[in-house]
Amino acid sequence: MLVFIGLFKIFDNSRRKKEDHIRVEKFLEDYRAQKPARFTYADIRRITNGFKEKLGEGAHGAVFKGKLSNEIQVAVKVLNNAEEDGKEFINEVGIMGKIHHINVVRLLCFFSEGIHRALVYNFFPNGSLQSWGEKRVEPKLKNHVELLRI
Repeated sequence: MLVFIGLFKIFDNSRRKKEDHIRVEKFLEDYRAQKPARFTYADIRRITNGFKEKLGEGAHGAVFKGKLSNEIQVAVKVLNNAEEDGKEFINEVGIMGKIHHINVVRLLCFFSEGIHRALVYNFFPNGSLQSWGEKRVEPKLKNHVELLRI
């Protein structure tokens, strides 16, 4: 009887280790798929349909609407060539590529050849959180200013 219990425990322990190994490998495979991919300029041009639909422009570059597939819309941020050493690009790819949170835009892929760089993020059709917040706060500020005048 003790031999049977011992064999059962050895078998059960071996089975659990195998399940743990499979679980870890599955996680690593999923994680590898979630890391941002590196694209070529031709890929970026194809994704943005030749940079046709410009969403806006900021201090670091222009943002274009694009599609990775029929279902996945993206925002492509083409960075200005003025960045001298690329530290901001390295930091953004390094940090944003690791962040996976429902309230944070996700870096899907990037492009870098020489001084030309682009970042590809999930696209949010309702605009940025900043613009949404500004629209919502503006009426309150006007009311507050009016109250101060009274």
